[in-house]
Amino acid sequence: MMESSLEIRKLPPSALGELVKILEYNESWKRLMAIVPKHLEKNNYDCLIDRFNPKYNSEHFRLIENASISLHRACTEILLDEWGTSDRVLPALGHLLNLLKKAELYRAADFVAVNLMGLETPERPKEGPAALISTTLPPESQEIESILDNINVNSSDIENLNSEVNSNSDNNNMVVPTITITQNSSGSANIPVVVNNREREVSDMMKFSSSEIISNGDSSFQVPLVINNTESVVSNTIPVDDNNLPDLSVLNAGDDFELPALTALNLNSDVASSNLPDFTGLISKPEISLQNSVPIIPHISQLLVEDNNIPSSLSNSDEIPLLNILMHSTVTEAQSSKPTCSSPLPNLSLNTLLPHFTYAELEAATQNFNETPHENSCDMEKTLDESNGRFLGCGAFGSVFLALGLLGKPIAVKKLYLDEVEEVNVDDTITKQFRNEVEVLSKYKHDNLLSICGYSCDGPTYCLMYDYISGGALNYRLEKNSEHLEWKDRLAIASGTADAVSYLHTAFNTPLIHRDIKTANILLDCANKPKLGDFGIIKLLANQNTTIATTTIGTTVYMAPEAHRSGDVSVKTDSFSFGVVILELLTSLPPLDDARDSRDLISHVDEMCEDESILPLLDLQAGSWMENEMHIGEKLYRIATCCLDEKRRRPNMVEVTYMIKNIYDY
Repeated sequence: MMESSLEIRKLPPSALGELVKILEYNESWKRLMAIVPKHLEKNNYDCLIDRFNPKYNSEHFRLIENASISLHRACTEILLDEWGTSDRVLPALGHLLNLLKKAELYRAADFVAVNLMGLETPERPKEGPAALISTTLPPESQEIESILDNINVNSSDIENLNSEVNSNSDNNNMVVPTITITQNSSGSANIPVVVNNREREVSDMMKFSSSEIISNGDSSFQVPLVINNTESVVSNTIPVDDNNLPDLSVLNAGDDFELPALTALNLNSDVASSNLPDFTGLISKPEISLQNSVPIIPHISQLLVEDNNIPSSLSNSDEIPLLNILMHSTVTEAQSSKPTCSSPLPNLSLNTLLPHFTYAELEAATQNFNETPHENSCDMEKTLDESNGRFLGCGAFGSVFLALGLLGKPIAVKKLYLDEVEEVNVDDTITKQFRNEVEVLSKYKHDNLLSICGYSCDGPTYCLMYDYISGGALNYRLEKNSEHLEWKDRLAIASGTADAVSYLHTAFNTPLIHRDIKTANILLDCANKPKLGDFGIIKLLANQNTTIATTTIGTTVYMAPEAHRSGDVSVKTDSFSFGVVILELLTSLPPLDDARDSRDLISHVDEMCEDESILPLLDLQAGSWMENEMHIGEKLYRIATCCLDEKRRRPNMVEVTYMIKNIYDY
């Protein structure tokens, strides 16, 4: 059984999953979240609820619901994850149990108390919605239930009734039974018995006849004949086939029928009285006047030439222009309204000196975006081998391919994901993201940043071009046991990455917040030099100390508590993420592992390293971590703990960079 002091962030996955299922029902998690106090006491589990100043407000509820949709996680799981890591005194099972009782969430409280802590079932109120409901029937209801249980129904009657129902459904006929009530001789209560007495069939389909009106003997229920109705527009003299369609030859005969024959439309003599024009006359005669009110229509050939043969009534008229003018103006207007190519993208004028490459050029350089995986290698001949694949990987915003033969060096082309739309507008999110990448990020040049070197916006989607880094991502290198990174390389990677983030924060007056710093976005070249990439979700802030409430973007396990909780994003958000990266460099452990009791790396390190020493989890295959009788691993771990501290005590990345460089000075 678990102790009251066990922090909820350390709950086993099975217990957490069951608790999530209980609180997800009917959105019960909202009742818990509404009474969570701002601060907890470590040894006092009787939480003092401040209803006028709670920890969470309505904006926090909305953020959790949005995060649930975007991250495909339960709202309860996000709430417990955030609450369990967001205060000086982290909530324990004792706090949770008391809050569940105060919120009258007794099903969840019973689970925590009985199944997790081995305690008695929490006492419930005697009255109200939270009171226990008795399942015992009153005496009179018990008597009725007993009589119903003792009734014997002949099974053959049930089979006959079922067979009649099935037969009735096969014939598509609805049976309206008569209900006859009799008294059961056995028993003191009057039990109605249903007898199936078929009195009349009511059709559930409309029936049509070509000869007479349908009647079932009831004058109030008649279906009129549709075709032979006396008020029908079609004359009864028209032959009608089985499909109730008139004979077309009758329409063409023109003898005894009210409508003229089709051929008569070409005869001048028989149609004058019916005010129908001669079709051939419209083609052969220069002008035809059907009636005084009908406008003069010129011969079509006269609209194709510019001469004086046009009738005088039309020569000075601006109402009917020459046909070639109409054709020319129509084509010109159509050409001006359509894009000059089949691309759904808008015409963009970007403020950048970067070169633009056509989509056809990128197709040729990537073997039509060949999706065969490319094996990263520092061997240039192997990289340039045409038999090797071109697919480098994919992320949240696009897939990356290797392009050869452009700019005199290998290039990584990111092909952005584009929904199947006929047209992309300038104001669409993907267009703004693309413009931000090209115009803003091209201005940032740093030795440890992955620089953008070109773009394309004339094809089926946007494409961005970066330098190809052959060593692969840092997370992949840490997972490979056969290619262990030495501790000196790891220290250099930490130093270079911190320097790159500091540059983003301070290069211009407006700081650039990365918001997704993780080992998967740190690429290594063949000399293990880091290149920080994936700027697709960078956010510009008004000044370095500004914080904003916005939809959180990034990877949850690397996300600062304040960003996850309320969308509070600042330069210190990147500091927290960098602290997780340092833990990975020290331990070579993945940031999230469902096989661990504490799935996230921060909780796992906190659980295993109680004496503020990283030694229990330090990856010694990287070396001794010792230099001049100083333990580099322990010093780097202290920097990580500073980065993972609460926001107001957390250093910014300029300070972190300075702290790492101090290690080199010893």
